[in-house]
Amino acid sequence: MARPTLNTYLNDHLSGATAAIEIIRHLSEQDDDQELTMFASDLKAKIEDDKKILVRLIDQTGVGRGWIKVLLAWCAGVLSKLKLGPKFAGKLGTFEALETLSIGVWGKRALWRALQRLKESGDTTMNEFKFDQLISQAESQFQDVETWRMNYCQRALGVG
Repeated sequence: MARPTLNTYLNDHLSGATAAIEIIRHLSEQDDDQELTMFASDLKAKIEDDKKILVRLIDQTGVGRGWIKVLLAWCAGVLSKLKLGPKFAGKLGTFEALETLSIGVWGKRALWRALQRLKESGDTTMNEFKFDQLISQAESQFQDVETWRMNYCQRALGVG
């Protein structure tokens, strides 16, 4: 059964995850803040795991992957290094990268909540996915990213 709106929605989030991984890769290359580098590496692994779940869900629902959209998102993530990369934009770039990730993780939470609603309404293609757990993980990731973002807020925009 064709589900073009679900296809668009899931592939938009797949694209977002792809771009996020590239942004995190830039944070992982941070030279002067080893704690941020370790945090970014951990977050990258978590987002890669979530991306695998999303790909499995796309395959399970049969909506198909939008490779062009994902490729463009990857390119955008790579190019973001010019604007957000710490080596190019300093603390402001790090702060904005963290803010972008914060928004993205909250969007991922919204994705899982929407899919949970579909599952609750009887969409059997969603049965194997534990959306409560995914929502909780996204909330935890959001809090972690927000802690770092607010830490860098002072460094980028204020004193410190």
